[in-house]
Amino acid sequence: MKTVLIIGGGHAAAAAVVALRASKWDGKIVMISDKTDLPYQRPPLSKGYLLGSINEQQLPIKSRVLYDKLDCELKLGISVTHIDRNSKRLTMNNAEHINYDHLIIATGTSARKLSVPGADLDCVHYLRTLEDAKRIKQYIAPETKLLIVGAGYIGLEMPLRLWNNRYFYYFALAKLCKPINAVPVAAAIIFNRSRFFIIKDYLFSAHLPQSLQLWRLKPYRSKKD
Repeated sequence: MKTVLIIGGGHAAAAAVVALRASKWDGKIVMISDKTDLPYQRPPLSKGYLLGSINEQQLPIKSRVLYDKLDCELKLGISVTHIDRNSKRLTMNNAEHINYDHLIIATGTSARKLSVPGADLDCVHYLRTLEDAKRIKQYIAPETKLLIVGAGYIGLEMPLRLWNNRYFYYFALAKLCKPINAVPVAAAIIFNRSRFFIIKDYLFSAHLPQSLQLWRLKPYRSKKD
């Protein structure tokens, strides 16, 4: 029996399983993920889950029962250490080997890390995974002051949700490689990033009445530079 291996445990991996069966693939499907959770929705992490209106049980994209019905073998909490493309053989961190006929790599991306003094402090968090959201959730509370670095859609929608629940927040708009030294910046710089005027106007009107403080960060250069 031919085998399709899927490396990753996010939206793309879950969609690949469904698409394979829908396209009449009758071979073996194996999903390998270094996460112990079933593939889950990430958008609610910055909204409903963070504020408590969505719980962890509501996050999975598909239930374990469905993966069983689709005859997909789940190997969760396991990472891939080596891929031999010539022999089509994969090695995992538990020393197990699997041969494959087709390989789908759906590992996604990782959050860009700040490389500035203080970036390793306990109060600095990144938001991408469920574990990230759990850590942030432990710290935020009404009247908490938050500094959000990044002004993409997640960076914009997250503080708006928090404000509606009486959290205070600040923005740091910068390239995430080397930011430091905050100075005020015009709000239009952020919202002009949206290509669609309707979306831009909505975001602009939604944030500004909330006494939003916007900051643009000057490039940071260490003494070694």
